[in-house]
Amino acid sequence: MIIYIEKMESSHAVRMYSRVGATNPVHSTALGRAILAYCDEDAVEAVISSGLERRTANTITDPELFRTNLAEIKKCGFAVDDIENEEGIRCVAAPVFDHNGDVIAGISVSGPEQRVTAERLSDLGIKVVETAFALSKRLGYEPEGKGEFRSVSS
Repeated sequence: MIIYIEKMESSHAVRMYSRVGATNPVHSTALGRAILAYCDEDAVEAVISSGLERRTANTITDPELFRTNLAEIKKCGFAVDDIENEEGIRCVAAPVFDHNGDVIAGISVSGPEQRVTAERLSDLGIKVVETAFALSKRLGYEPEGKGEFRSVSS
């Protein structure tokens, strides 16, 4: 499970409902997969063995597709929840690293599929990666350390 520790509300009247302290499954959220993609194999296998519960028609439930998705996340630096955790909601997330190069958190942008359209996912992904990278650097992260985190600005 992931736990939300901070939230910024949208100025739009129609908003996604979430709250600080709430949890969601790692496997069906962009935030969870953005973090898990940079974890060790044991963590990935623990998530898979606990079951990849179907939350929507789009949830990845096949272990091999899940592993492939995590590899793709590592290549591009961000994860997408394409209506996989909650009906009508899309999300883009990127990992945050500490001074040791370990993933410690993630940041995401979520919203109704009408605003977070499939066409916007790549641009939102770039912005989330840049923001996560800036935060990681403030925490002492040096990309040369592990060389895994890719940023468009580095």
